[in-house]
Amino acid sequence: MIDIDNQQQSMASEVMAHFDAGNLADALAVARQLTGKYPNFALGWYMMSRLYSRLNKFAEADAAIDSALNLKPTNKHALQKALCHFATGKRLAALELAESLLTERFTAASLHFDFGNLLNELNRVEDALVQFNIAIEMDPAPSAFYFNKACMQRYLGDIDGAYENFSEAIRRSPNDYEAYYSRSGLRPARSGQNTIAELTQVVQAAEASGRQVVDIHFLYFALAKEYEDLGRIEDASAALQKANGRRRSLMQYRVQTDVEIIHQIEQVFQPAVFAEPKQGYREAEPIFILGLPRTGTTLVERILASHSAVESAGEINDFSIALIEAVKTSGLPVNNRQDFIAASAHLDFESLGRRYMEKTTQYCPGSVHIIDKLPFNYLYVGLIKLALPNAKIINLRRHPLDTCLAIYKQYFKDAYPFSYDLADLGTYYLAYDALMRHWEKVVPNGFLRVDYEAVVADPEQQARQIVAYCGLQWEAGCLDFHTNSSASKTASATQVRRPVYADSVAKWRRYETLLAPLRAQFERAGLAL
Repeated sequence: MIDIDNQQQSMASEVMAHFDAGNLADALAVARQLTGKYPNFALGWYMMSRLYSRLNKFAEADAAIDSALNLKPTNKHALQKALCHFATGKRLAALELAESLLTERFTAASLHFDFGNLLNELNRVEDALVQFNIAIEMDPAPSAFYFNKACMQRYLGDIDGAYENFSEAIRRSPNDYEAYYSRSGLRPARSGQNTIAELTQVVQAAEASGRQVVDIHFLYFALAKEYEDLGRIEDASAALQKANGRRRSLMQYRVQTDVEIIHQIEQVFQPAVFAEPKQGYREAEPIFILGLPRTGTTLVERILASHSAVESAGEINDFSIALIEAVKTSGLPVNNRQDFIAASAHLDFESLGRRYMEKTTQYCPGSVHIIDKLPFNYLYVGLIKLALPNAKIINLRRHPLDTCLAIYKQYFKDAYPFSYDLADLGTYYLAYDALMRHWEKVVPNGFLRVDYEAVVADPEQQARQIVAYCGLQWEAGCLDFHTNSSASKTASATQVRRPVYADSVAKWRRYETLLAPLRAQFERAGLAL
C-alpha cells in the first residue's frame, strides 16, 4: 500500500521541479492531479495558486488560495492571499492583510522578498525595506535582495545606503547591468570619483561575448550619465545613441499608431461634446499633474504633497482603467480602437468619475485632495473635466528640446516606447503639443499651465500660484519639499531631495550636435523654440 503522505510529497516535488524549470503547463497539470486526488492537502492548493498567479490567472489563483487557507491558515498562505487581493485590484484588502503580517516571520527568505515587493507596490516603502533586510539576514546570497533593498533606500533618500547595496548586488551578480545603471544615477560623477573605467570594461566584455546581450543598454545609459557629469558631451552623446539604439532594436513600435490615436482624440472631443452641461461626479477634488515625463511633474507633485491637505498616489493608471471598464459596460458598440475613442465621448460621466474615485481613494484613504501624477493623463483632459468637474489639472511644460533631451537620456522600461529614437520622439512631441493646444481651445480654463523654467526661476511665486489654483491655503512647508521624507519612486527620486536648482535649464544647448535633426524637425513643423 502506497503511503499517502509520501505520494503527496512526491507529487508536490514534481510540481516544484516543473515550476523551477519554467515548465508551467506541466506544473499546473500535476498540481491539478494533486488537488484532485488529495483535496485536503493545503500545499497542493497553495502551489496551484502560485502557478495561476504566474500565468496571470488571478481569479483562479484567488480561489485556490482560499482552499489552502480553509485547510491550513498559515502566514505563507495569508501572504499569497494578499498578493491575490492586490492582483485583482482589491488594494485596501491587500493592505489590510499585509499590515496584519508585518510582525510575522516566514519560513523562507524568498517569502520576505515577495512580501517586500508587495509592500512596495502598496507604497509602504519603509516596511518593504524591513522585509528585504530580513530576507538578507536569512539568506545573504541572492543579489536581487540587495538590488531591491537599494531601490527602497533610493526612494527614501538614503543615497549612500543605496549606493552600497547596488554595489553589493553588482559584486554578487556582475552581469546585473541594471544595477550599474541604477548606481550611476545616485551621485554626480567627478574626476577621480566615477565608475567609467569599470563600466567600459563591462561593456567591452559584453560586446566581445558573441552573444546577444539584451540589457546592455543599461551600461550605455550609465556611461552617458557619467560622461555628462564630467563634461564629456561628445562621449555622452555617443553613449546615448548606443543606449537608445540597442533598446529600440528590441521593440516593435510604430509611433504613427500613437499619433493616430492622439489625432482621433482631437477629432472626437470637439466643442459640441462640452457644450451641453454634464453631471459628472462632483463629490471629489482630485489633482492631476500631467504632461510629458521629465518636465517637472515630480517637482510640482512634491510641492503640493508637502501641503497638509494633500496626499499623492503617485503615477497610477486608474483613470484609464476606469475608462476601459466604463466603455465595456456602456452597451455601446466597440470593435476597435476607433470605436473605443468614439464611445468614450458618450459615457455616463458621473459613473466614470465615481468609479475612478473608488479606485484612487484606496491609495490615500481619508485624504481630501489626492494627486494622480501619471503623465499620460494628458490624453484624457477632456474626459477628466467631464467626469470630475471639480478636479484640478496642472499641465507641466518645458522647453521642447530640453524635454526631449531629458526623455532621451532616461530609461523608462516599457512606459514610453517613443523615447528611444529621436525621430519618434520628435513626432510624438508634436502630436502631444497639438493635443494640449486643442484642450486649451475646447476646455477653456480647464487646466493650469506651469512652465518648468518659471518654477526654477521663482519657486515661491509659482508654488503659491499652484497651491491657490488647487483651492488651498498657503503653507510654508510647500517650499521645503526637499525635506519631505516621504518616498519618491519616480526618475527624479534623487533630485527631489535637493532644493530647486537651475542646472537643467537650457541643457539642450550642450547637445546641439546630437539634437540638430530634432531641432530641424521642430522648425519644419513651425514649433516655437
